[in-house]
Amino acid sequence: MKILVLGGTGATGRLIRDYLSHTKWDIHFSSRKPPKDASPEHIQLDVTKKHAADIIACYDWVINCTGPFETLKNRVADLCITAGTSAIDVNDSIDARRAIMQLDGAARAAQVSILTGFGLCPGLSTALMMSLPCSAATKVIMELTIGAGQASGAAAISSMFHTMHNGYRVLQHGTETIIPRTVPEQDTIGYECPDIDIVNHIYPDVQDYEYRVRFSALKQPMLVKLQTSRLFTLPLLSGVLARFAAKKVTQRANETNSPQPATLTATVASAEETMKAVITGKTSYEFTALCAAATLVHIAESPPSFGCYDLTGLPELRAPLLQFITDHGATLSIDEG
Repeated sequence: MKILVLGGTGATGRLIRDYLSHTKWDIHFSSRKPPKDASPEHIQLDVTKKHAADIIACYDWVINCTGPFETLKNRVADLCITAGTSAIDVNDSIDARRAIMQLDGAARAAQVSILTGFGLCPGLSTALMMSLPCSAATKVIMELTIGAGQASGAAAISSMFHTMHNGYRVLQHGTETIIPRTVPEQDTIGYECPDIDIVNHIYPDVQDYEYRVRFSALKQPMLVKLQTSRLFTLPLLSGVLARFAAKKVTQRANETNSPQPATLTATVASAEETMKAVITGKTSYEFTALCAAATLVHIAESPPSFGCYDLTGLPELRAPLLQFITDHGATLSIDEG
């Protein structure tokens, strides 16, 4: 079986290739520019070009790590449908998820499976919620702490710049609401996650949902600067700044070689009880890559029915996904109250 990791030279893509290296599959990877170290498995590919579908058609499965997803939206999913190739992505954009799920009919007609949101948030976050049997839950809070000292990609930093200068969507009293961005009074910030679209599939009575992120490496003064400076809102300049920041952060991480783990916590509450699931022990990029790799390992040989799916559409993947991640060194604890 032939696998193509799109964006395979980035932080997440490299890790996915490592996690799949034990398989017997023929794994190739792509990027827009040639990597520093030449590899016969590398393909130079720009997913914004029309001919990309012809190349993708040569593969059985694609794992999409390109980004930012809020920019590309359903571009790669559409390419895979055109190519007749099934795909998994690590999408973390609400708008991209909605655009991808609208391709369900096209995916069925093309006889392909498109799995979206199989990364950290959503993906692992979805699995944590599905692990908490609080059927009457009305409130869900997802909190992610990203440890200091880890490498980062330009797409992730660009997405962070975008998020910090815009309002973010939550559920309040059962209604999707945009919370205006204000300078934080603490070192956590409101973030967006596509789980907002599926939390009511897990907890039908949910009224409130919020996702918050704490960057251990970013203290209050830097958060204020990132949120108040217009430099980070200018498209071309913010892109340059994101690439520069990613290079410096990755260089520093390589020098220290002591990345701190991320911690993802799901808290689910009803009027009678509160439950909590916590997973830690890996970096945010490792969690993202493990989730995507685990998904492919468990479905590649027997894929789901044709169409577009998130994890709630394939609930049988929850347990093996979490097992794969803990087998690779993560620690999971579940408190059912």
